[in-house]
Amino acid sequence: MPIIINKNIDQKVFWCLWKIEETEEELLVKTFEDETSFEHIKNKHNRLQTIASRVALKGLLDSLQIKYKGILKDEIGKPQLIDVGMSCSISHSKNYALVAVSKNSDNDAIGCDVEKIQARINRLLFRIATNDEIAFADANEVKGTKIWCIKEASYKAFGKLNIEYKSQIITHFKDNEPNQVIIKDVSENQNCYQLQFEQVEDTLLCFAFN
Repeated sequence: MPIIINKNIDQKVFWCLWKIEETEEELLVKTFEDETSFEHIKNKHNRLQTIASRVALKGLLDSLQIKYKGILKDEIGKPQLIDVGMSCSISHSKNYALVAVSKNSDNDAIGCDVEKIQARINRLLFRIATNDEIAFADANEVKGTKIWCIKEASYKAFGKLNIEYKSQIITHFKDNEPNQVIIKDVSENQNCYQLQFEQVEDTLLCFAFN
């Protein structure tokens, strides 16, 4: 199906959610990239998600009247738009592909994550969440998934290896809702990201941006 949501945040961050209902062949005709670009992805479902994310990214840039020329990935796998002075982030889960771009061209400007809301996430939070974050989740499946998404989106935005989720990605709250993340790297430098959330049916989207 076509794009189901196409939105912006403060005219700086633009994002698109695509619900994957097409076959691989149907998606390939929607992007200029040929199937050889995806041959290295052996898992069929992962390959379908990847192609869908490219189609969503092309559709998002088309809506901004920007020509999509493909993406490259840096040494840790962070996507970078070819010949476009914007940063981007990609996520997929189940039958959704989520893409986001930012007018801020810094490589650490935007991260996104899409996750199905699941109660089981709360059982795993102790591995990645601070006591304050676990207290916020309070065994609630939506809040627990929100914390999980925050960690993933912030990590993607920061774009560096060897960041420990629990001790270095810290959620800050306002009026008992997460609104900001501070990431400390090994040099004690701090990166601050604003947070934005959307819920679509049983799926949660999170955006971390500066």
